[in-house]
Amino acid sequence: VLQYNETNHWYKCSKCDATNGTEAHNGGTATCQEKATCTVCSQEYGAYAAHTPAPRCCSTRTPRRRSTPHSPNSRPRNAASPSQPPEKKPPRSTTGAPSQKNL
Repeated sequence: VLQYNETNHWYKCSKCDATNGTEAHNGGTATCQEKATCTVCSQEYGAYAAHTPAPRCCSTRTPRRRSTPHSPNSRPRNAASPSQPPEKKPPRSTTGAPSQKNL
């Protein structure tokens, strides 16, 4: 079974405590927003890179977290709340005059 810690990864026997193949994390490239990701065990490792302005980078953003892009309760700004029906607007007058209701 593949095991890892902050600096290394190794294989551990699932039947006993024997380990084999301990090596340092490797591969991937750190940015100012994400640590490098090991190509063997997919563990993030090392430190963030220094900030370098570029089209894909912004100093006002914080490091991204690994999560789903939307929460279960999120919806577009113009969507009605599930507990409230959409607001109904009165019909518009086609003559330009204010509409009058018959009494």
